[in-house]
Amino acid sequence: MNQFLQDIFAQPAELQRVLDDLAGPHRGQLQAAAALMKPARRIVVTSMGSAYFSAWPVAFMLGQVHPNVHLVETEQLLREAPFFDETLYIIPSRSGESGEIARFAKLIRQRGGRLLAITMTPGSTLATNADLVLHDISSFDGLICTKAYTTLVLTGLLAVSEMLGKLDQALVDNLSANFQWMERHKQPVLDHLAAMQALRDAAGVTFLSQGAGLALAGTAALWTEEAARVRASYNSFGNFHHGPVEQVDERFVGCWIDLSPDARSRELYAEIVSHRPALVTVSLPGVHAGAFEVPAAALPEAYRVIPAALVAQLLSYQVAVGRGCNPGEMRYLNWLVK
Repeated sequence: MNQFLQDIFAQPAELQRVLDDLAGPHRGQLQAAAALMKPARRIVVTSMGSAYFSAWPVAFMLGQVHPNVHLVETEQLLREAPFFDETLYIIPSRSGESGEIARFAKLIRQRGGRLLAITMTPGSTLATNADLVLHDISSFDGLICTKAYTTLVLTGLLAVSEMLGKLDQALVDNLSANFQWMERHKQPVLDHLAAMQALRDAAGVTFLSQGAGLALAGTAALWTEEAARVRASYNSFGNFHHGPVEQVDERFVGCWIDLSPDARSRELYAEIVSHRPALVTVSLPGVHAGAFEVPAAALPEAYRVIPAALVAQLLSYQVAVGRGCNPGEMRYLNWLVK
């Protein structure tokens, strides 16, 4: 089996393993992270590549309860960002050794800042310069971050839930139910997407969402560009309506990720589908006819990107296969770590 597909298919079990670890024997890590976040007057969440998009749901959830949360690419922070007192930096990273991440972690340490690392590599440069490490015990992917994306999201969100006093058995059970849905549906979703001629012929893919779902839309565009070597983009529902909607016709290939549906998203969806695009839709049950329905309505919005990621990953895989690529085989990125 192709490595990218193998990593996607291994994902539900790895997510459950991370949940069992952090909600069980290593819950103390989450409690320590919560204690670090609570007094921070300013929180900066940062990373690069797909880890940046895994940082996004964490920043989204924190921003709902904290008045001073910033999401910034690490490269931008290295170039120009000042250091303010009483700031906590949160950095998710699979390896903890990407160039920007390693340099910025050292810089935080040198300047006396506080750093919470979320990483799969507890001995990394990121981790050794952190005040606290949340260890994501998931196994490494191949070059494309699949398990790393969803398990880093899960790890960060569990810490925020712990801080809010909302990491209870109901949340754990709902997460497990969604991981079970992923396990049951991974092959049927792949089969459905494989039957879509438009994906095999796609010259580009546009991923659309709103709220926390934009974190998935962004990383899905990245997965598609990496795996299929084709242009992909992401946008919010509302911003897409302000101009880019002009490109929608029968040749348009898109993915509509509606994880926080409301009257406006339904209205814009109806407009898009009236132009007869090839559209893969991911949403909650009972929202859009013909959608891949993730059973995530009982989860806080930020967590919903995790089960929905299965569809976006398999879409990226299928576009790559349709273009004759070997998904996950890189020409230029073999040196890159995230």
